[in-house]
Amino acid sequence: METNQSKNRSDRRNFLLNSFAAGSAVCFGCLGISVSAGNMKLVESLPQDSLKNEELLRFALGYTLPLMKKMQAGMGKMPFLDLLEKSAQANMADKITALSKDMKDRSMKKYGELITQLHSTYPVNDAIKYEITEQSEKVFEMKVTECIMARLFKEMNANQIGYALECHASDAAVKAFNPNAKCIKSKNMMIGDPFCIERYELA
Repeated sequence: METNQSKNRSDRRNFLLNSFAAGSAVCFGCLGISVSAGNMKLVESLPQDSLKNEELLRFALGYTLPLMKKMQAGMGKMPFLDLLEKSAQANMADKITALSKDMKDRSMKKYGELITQLHSTYPVNDAIKYEITEQSEKVFEMKVTECIMARLFKEMNANQIGYALECHASDAAVKAFNPNAKCIKSKNMMIGDPFCIERYELA
């Protein structure tokens, strides 16, 4: 008879293998919404202490980052980063479009609510620490003081890949929510700043 402990181990192993199969682009990002719908249901069914956020993210990067570095070496640095940025933008725009398809309110206040809801969802609920510095109908601004992904990418000497994958798509994401909005990143830990400032504004 299978015990709960062995079943949880099996579920975690299957989740990791399904989520980070060869060729998959892994991007939890600051929004943390790149997990497929099927895998997200599996994540939600796991005990919350079964797999710590950093363990999951470190596993993902440990598997996919060497693949990305080999692709970069084969394509050339700038063509690879350009492709990664465009792919991340398209992916994030698709995710935001899907998540917000039934929302009538397209204010920055509502966008901020969507962002904070995503940040509270396992497995990214402890991935960053942040504070909301401004929130209104036309502006949503947040200050991120800790970010596991920024730290891991820097540890693995892959800041530029990290920025392209995790940070670059913020403007595309908010434009998918409201075409009249833009994102201003005045500070970013992935490129060496002590914290991140992401400001979303309606024109």
